[in-house]
Amino acid sequence: MDSKNSRFAVRSGMILRTLVAVALSLPFCCRAFEISYWVWERTAPLSQSEIAELHAQGVTTIYWNVGEISNTGADWKWKAAPEMPKQVVDGLAIVPVVRITSIGKTPFEGASIEAFVAKLRVAAIDSGLQVDFDCPDRLLGSYANALKALHAAVPKLTVTALAGWSNRPGWEALQQSVDAIFPMFYDLGPDTSPAQGGPEPLAGVQATSERISSWSACKIPWMAGLPSFGRLSLFGADGHWLGNIRQWGWDDVCFNQCLTSEKTIPGGVTLFRVKAGGIVSSTPVKKDQVVAARLPARDTLSAAIFAAQKAGARGVVWFRLPDSGDPSGWSLKQMGSLDPRSASPKLVLRATAAGRLSLVNDSSTDLEPRLSGTNGMDRGYALELDADAPIFREATAGDFWKVTGHANPDTKPALLAIPLSTRLTFWFSHLRAGESLDCGLIQLAPNTTFKQIRYRVLQFGEKWQSIE
Repeated sequence: MDSKNSRFAVRSGMILRTLVAVALSLPFCCRAFEISYWVWERTAPLSQSEIAELHAQGVTTIYWNVGEISNTGADWKWKAAPEMPKQVVDGLAIVPVVRITSIGKTPFEGASIEAFVAKLRVAAIDSGLQVDFDCPDRLLGSYANALKALHAAVPKLTVTALAGWSNRPGWEALQQSVDAIFPMFYDLGPDTSPAQGGPEPLAGVQATSERISSWSACKIPWMAGLPSFGRLSLFGADGHWLGNIRQWGWDDVCFNQCLTSEKTIPGGVTLFRVKAGGIVSSTPVKKDQVVAARLPARDTLSAAIFAAQKAGARGVVWFRLPDSGDPSGWSLKQMGSLDPRSASPKLVLRATAAGRLSLVNDSSTDLEPRLSGTNGMDRGYALELDADAPIFREATAGDFWKVTGHANPDTKPALLAIPLSTRLTFWFSHLRAGESLDCGLIQLAPNTTFKQIRYRVLQFGEKWQSIE
């Protein structure tokens, strides 16, 4: 890391430690503060475990994207028929959210406003309606007028907002047009080239806190929108942003042999250099391109919560409600346990059935992806099973990325076929709170059991333990 980056890391660390230290002086449970989630790109109903966790976090309202309308001349049309939430959950209000896009120069004038109101009022339900629009600054005043007309037909109306709107013309009119505003404090600027020290974290400590503070003068209720998701971005060899990779997984990033770890940036950014052409989650990559993995740091998010409280926010809303996919970022259970004093992950290996083992994170804290290192095998974690003799006959990876066998692992390690090995290594990149990774079928030699095997997780404590 060069001296400029070193100074930045030290300065950011000092700011973060100060914010977290102040936040720690106020117990989380003592803050009258709302927690909510945006639900995006999902039609499946909430599961019972999700409902239980939302109740445990004290969530009373979630905001569910039901569709998108776009402007064509004076008319507004649904891109697809809206998928209205039908699920009824006691104690949990579900507010529909409609995304708006427009390529017109004047989408909120004359007959367009009437069509806008007519199209959106049908999406409103008793819990209200939220409108999501990345409105250009020049249109903020006319957008406020359209929202005022919509509010006459929809009594409970909220909107998302860009973080910079609080000091733009039209800001006063917007506050008079809706019941509450949800500014989004992520993607606060364009993705900076890696050659220029970027890209920026999804939620940088100083930038996020400063933007949140600027909303303290808001005259109506507001909720701070914060990121819980992960993102994988691709930059060309010349440093230009080429786009975000879709439908990726941490295993493919962590153990991809065409990537070499280059550096980390405070706030939750890891940069990888493409050392040879290959594929990253179905996306072709070329030599010398850069892949940026971003996941907002937990202590940064904790500091952002405190900044929102200090600025007078009614609460925070997370984008987005986590699902089983890695791009959704931290787990739902983790989002309910962001207190920096929370316990560390607790990994336990359990025998679940004949020939079956399961590594469980028996805690409310995610074991985060381990991405830094100089080569593929220096990233991630390794579950090791060790025996005094080669008692393993067969083993498959199961939910793990890969399983390998070794002999003489502590003296002269040699990679061997499973039946000749005294130690098995199961590789994995991360493990969310309350979740597990199941080994494939493990077949042992006759008259042997799992009681003759010990285990440990490399890069997460080196102590050998017995299987439960």
